[in-house]
Order: sequence, then structure tokens, then C-alpha cells
Amino acid sequence: MNKVHNELVRVIETYSEVELVGAFVVVQPDGHRFRKVSL
Repeated sequence: MNKVHNELVRVIETYSEVELVGAFVVVQPDGHRFRKVSL
């Protein structure tokens, strides 16, 4: 679980709040996938 938390911190530090609001993010121990959502 700690690896997932570390990756989540990385996502939060990498993307702005505006980017995250309009995105679908999958966080896994070995990385993450970031997809923009069409509104």
C-alpha cells in the first residue's frame, strides 16, 4: 500500500488541481495513467 501512496503523492505534485479535476487517473504501485476527460 505504501508504494501506491507514494505514487499518489507524485501525481498530486505533478498535476495541478485544474488538471486533476478534468481527469481520470489510475494509481498503481508501479506508476499511474492520466487521461483527460472530455466535458
